[in-house]
Amino acid sequence: MNAPIELVIKKFEKVFIDRKNDIENYLKKYYNDLFNNRVVRNVERIDATHLIKTLGFRKNLSSWKNSYDNLVVSTCTKIKGEKKRFNYKFYFIEEKLSSEIVRQLEDIISDVNNLKEQFEFSEIFKRISNAEDLIKKKKDAYFNNLLINLKFEVKKAEEYYKDELKKITLLEQEVQKNQLKNDFKLAMNIAEEIINCARKFKLREKEKEFTDKNIELKNKAELYLSETITNLEAIAIIKKNEFLFDEAINFYENIIALLEKNEKNDLIDKYLKKKEEIKIEREEHQKNKELNQIRDQIAELEKDIMKNYDVGNHEEVLMQCNAIINLFEKIEELDSKNKYIEFIKEVKDKIAETLKQEEEITLRKKAVEKFLNLYDEQIKEKKKEQENLIRKAEKCNQLIEIQEDLIPIIEDFTVQDLLGDLSSDIQQQLEQLGSILEEHRVDVKSTISNRGIIIRSTGEALEIENEINANQIRSNEREVLYDVQIKLENQFDDVIEEAILTDLIPYNFEVVNIKISIKGIERAEEKILTKDGLEITWNLKKIQPKEKIEIVYDLRHRISRTIIFMLESQLKIIKTHVNIEETTPRMEGFHEASIPFINPGPNQLKGLIIEDIIPLYYIHNIKEPKSFIPRLDQSNKGDLIKWNIGTMGIDSINHHYKLLEIFKFEEIKLLIDEIDQEAFDCLKKKEISSSIEKYNEILAMLDKYFN
Repeated sequence: MNAPIELVIKKFEKVFIDRKNDIENYLKKYYNDLFNNRVVRNVERIDATHLIKTLGFRKNLSSWKNSYDNLVVSTCTKIKGEKKRFNYKFYFIEEKLSSEIVRQLEDIISDVNNLKEQFEFSEIFKRISNAEDLIKKKKDAYFNNLLINLKFEVKKAEEYYKDELKKITLLEQEVQKNQLKNDFKLAMNIAEEIINCARKFKLREKEKEFTDKNIELKNKAELYLSETITNLEAIAIIKKNEFLFDEAINFYENIIALLEKNEKNDLIDKYLKKKEEIKIEREEHQKNKELNQIRDQIAELEKDIMKNYDVGNHEEVLMQCNAIINLFEKIEELDSKNKYIEFIKEVKDKIAETLKQEEEITLRKKAVEKFLNLYDEQIKEKKKEQENLIRKAEKCNQLIEIQEDLIPIIEDFTVQDLLGDLSSDIQQQLEQLGSILEEHRVDVKSTISNRGIIIRSTGEALEIENEINANQIRSNEREVLYDVQIKLENQFDDVIEEAILTDLIPYNFEVVNIKISIKGIERAEEKILTKDGLEITWNLKKIQPKEKIEIVYDLRHRISRTIIFMLESQLKIIKTHVNIEETTPRMEGFHEASIPFINPGPNQLKGLIIEDIIPLYYIHNIKEPKSFIPRLDQSNKGDLIKWNIGTMGIDSINHHYKLLEIFKFEEIKLLIDEIDQEAFDCLKKKEISSSIEKYNEILAMLDKYFN
């Protein structure tokens, strides 16, 4: 036969969420007699998870009895990973009061305690009256006594609450009185007392009112203190300006006392310092009376010194300087004394300095002469270099055509030095030589170097050096040109006697036209072919202050070519450039370049590779040769056309390119698009013959421009 605890657990098993067995064993261990002697009317599950925050999460069960000997068992558990706490309340059948009345009484008492914390006294008395009605026919001593004591406590709390409200009213009046007396510190202390009292009795509006009031009082206190100090300091300054220093000191002492009273310790040092400054100023004022007379004498002497210095009366200046030095010694102004000691030296050295300046001018002229001699030596060296380059270029003049104002660069290496072991396979040879081309490709530059020497009328010589980008394109009526401007402005106050300007034009540019803003100069002083490009020198004379000179070069890109071949055990690399010419007959936007390469013999050339760089802003079409298929690549310098010729006997190759400016190409594309649309419109209208005429017009245009 089941024990009473087992029967209760089984009867109310749906109430238990978890740990049913733990609860059963717990009751058997501690409350077996209770369940044997009394009957359980109901079991209620109460969610008390919120108590975990204050009581913690416990593994052990706990229990207690309430005032009606009803039993409560508390248990903690985890449900789906979440911590929960439940109180299981066992209701036993009572003799005097029904369980329902007991529950109502418990609820009322709980509500009374909550309302008591909120100071809702009228509502509390209503609840107590309801509780008295529930038990007035019952002679339950426990609840009767409980309600009597509860009413007494509530009345006592209500009286205390009313007394505190009266106290708050009196404190409010004290705040107002002290504010009117400008005793803001005491007013703020009383306001803080009101805030604490209001917070205690949950008078939220009153708490906020006096929190705001305290901020207002603090601001008024700060303003009142600031205005008072400002007024006192203003009077102190007036007294100081009237040289009533003792009275000014008294006002600052009043400010310091006020700051101490208001505990503004961070400002006290500031006004102590000002007080000390006035004391020092008082002492200085006494000294200044004596100093002012001396300073008046110094001022008169300084005027006389400047007048005599301007008219060159140096002897009088020296006498007056000695007199002023004695006065500065009296007032102990050593810096001013030293200034006039130095000034005496300046006067004594005046004549010597003039002589020295003349000597310096002579030395500058000699330095400029030496500088120009050195420049002449450099020119001579460059001309020797030009002669050597020309001699070297003459050895290949049968292989290539050499353009005007251009000299090809020829490099000779041994095959062993650059390639090491050379493959016997022609294709592999070309690949090996192609790798050499990457390192030794002809140089294509985009900048013009400008350097020069400026000789001023003072005899001073200056060097200038600039790099100018040639990437600004302008289109004239005939073709695309690069407009490069070289500017020189005399920013000095004296004349530039001579300016020697040297511009280095890379060989990948052809000089089409030169304009210079100085009248009477029609051509450059000198042109020298260097390994880096065409060097153009201008010799300009007598450039006036603020005068501006401009030299404009109209440049056109050339096709840049690199040639590599082997001749016996030698590897030759030729770097050259070729002009782009107008077509015959001339067509706007169209150009051509014919670049022959000739092997006059008697030796056979091996590993011959020719690479041409077609400049940017041109679209190319290869007319010749047809017997070789080049490799095409692109770079930031232009299109790369690489011809792997291989072996070449006594023969010639002519590379003929037709070039179309990209701007003109876009115009032709637009025109063809228009005609194509017209032809298609004819087709839609079933005008076949008209459509054919339009398409023939497109074919004729393409044949004209691109064949």
